[in-house]
Amino acid sequence: SENSINLCLRILGNLFNYLNNAGYVKGNVIKLAERVDLIEDKRADEKAMSLDAWSWLENWMDERVDNKEMPKDELLKFIRDRWVMHALYNTGMRRSSLVIARMADIKPREVKGSKHWYITFKAKGNKTHSVLLTPEFMKRLKQYRALLGLSDLPQGEEDQPLVHSLHGLSKRNLNLKYIERLSGDSLSKDGVNYSIKQIFELAILDCEDQYIRQELESVTPHTFRHTCATHRLIYGASIESTQKTLGHASITTTMIYSHVNDELVIKEQAKIDRNKASKKD
Repeated sequence: SENSINLCLRILGNLFNYLNNAGYVKGNVIKLAERVDLIEDKRADEKAMSLDAWSWLENWMDERVDNKEMPKDELLKFIRDRWVMHALYNTGMRRSSLVIARMADIKPREVKGSKHWYITFKAKGNKTHSVLLTPEFMKRLKQYRALLGLSDLPQGEEDQPLVHSLHGLSKRNLNLKYIERLSGDSLSKDGVNYSIKQIFELAILDCEDQYIRQELESVTPHTFRHTCATHRLIYGASIESTQKTLGHASITTTMIYSHVNDELVIKEQAKIDRNKASKKD
């Protein structure tokens, strides 16, 4: 079993540590093998969407929402699903955290005399975790809440899920506000999977760029967590702040996102070329 294999590796690792310290061997071949596995199997940055793919997806979703001919209930579902993706992307939270989060979890906090908005939720291992909310998150939150018939920002609202299930929506009085027609249940884990699957099936049909289309075909809910981390680093965030955002206990886990990828190389090369050109002028 996997547990037995891991136990054997730990025992062998300790043995080689002893042999190395005693001078019988040089180095620890077991630890070296673990390092090779880390490099080969944990390229998490490669599981993220590229900047171009995320930008295309954002624009495509916004254009769909602006379609005046879309039926109202279909529009609600599309805005709800757009909200799901922005919530995952802008916080790096896992699907399991998203489905239990409440609107009441979003609260302002004063930091050095300025007010900032945070969301606090249960993360992996049942640990409580807080994430500073981006302007983009707040913008999408307000759009979603406005359509439901809620105020711009949460005020308590322990009874309101962060993402609502739309089950049974069509069976209720059409003259009521959306928030009055909803059951009050949160979107389920399977619901998150299904919503993203449906959205991406539509997006793939509309995408003319074959490379972006290939990326969209492999997206899962967890892709947004990888994308959050990778894009933060591409845009210049530190490893430490990215570790805090993702809630990693060890910075070693966050380091798997820090490989210099092609996008970063191209971005840095463009910067070098601009600087060279300006000096020549």
